[in-house]
Amino acid sequence: YQRRVRDWDTVNFKSMPAIQELPVVSAICEPSSEATLPTSVFDQGELIVKGYAYSGGGKAIVRVDVTADDGQTWLNAELLQPAQNFRELNRRWSWTQWQVAVPVPKEWSGKKVELICKAIDSSYNNQPENVAPIWNLRGVLNNSWHRITVNLPSIEEKKD
Repeated sequence: YQRRVRDWDTVNFKSMPAIQELPVVSAICEPSSEATLPTSVFDQGELIVKGYAYSGGGKAIVRVDVTADDGQTWLNAELLQPAQNFRELNRRWSWTQWQVAVPVPKEWSGKKVELICKAIDSSYNNQPENVAPIWNLRGVLNNSWHRITVNLPSIEEKKD
């Protein structure tokens, strides 16, 4: 729908073709949004983030990136079911699960941290940063970067 369409009364649904393929999309599943993480993440020094990615038309997911610093640095996630060969790149019709270890510095003690993921498929389609360029009245095909916030507990520094 065009950007100027703001209400249901002005939409000509018959003029719109049916959606046949979905765009590339990814989501963070673990940890859950607004979760309060255990203090053990500071001992471990990392947080395991897990999720899925998908692209329509049988396209394989070739990369998922995750950031915890608003895109200043990105970590490449491990794809748990990567395409095994070139032929499989356009014959994938299922979610690709992924995981990545995000470093957790002590400076995050007591803070909220936003985790963001984005995916790229075998045709090098990728997700837009936000919904603004793809906005539509029904909200269909919104595939912007997935964002969640997690809460880190406060830790006290050990004094010698």
